[in-house]
Amino acid sequence: MENLGTKTIKIGARITPGLWEEMGKLAYEVGMTKTSLASICLAVGYKAFLRMLKPEEAISPKKWVEIMEEVRKQDLNLEGTKNVEK
Repeated sequence: MENLGTKTIKIGARITPGLWEEMGKLAYEVGMTKTSLASICLAVGYKAFLRMLKPEEAISPKKWVEIMEEVRKQDLNLEGTKNVEK
């Protein structure tokens, strides 16, 4: 996830009072504001939704290259185990 810094856009959203209360409890447990937790949930949920609907867009071609280079460096196969046949 990209670092937001000062580049943010304020949006409005509606959730149930029960969910807001649950988020408040979790936010308190992890030491953040409910608004910060809601922002994280929005970003994470969006990414999960994107992976479900358009998996080909969820990871950029540049990121795929990085992943495959790391797989090759570690001599792994696509299942994540070491290659035994050479």
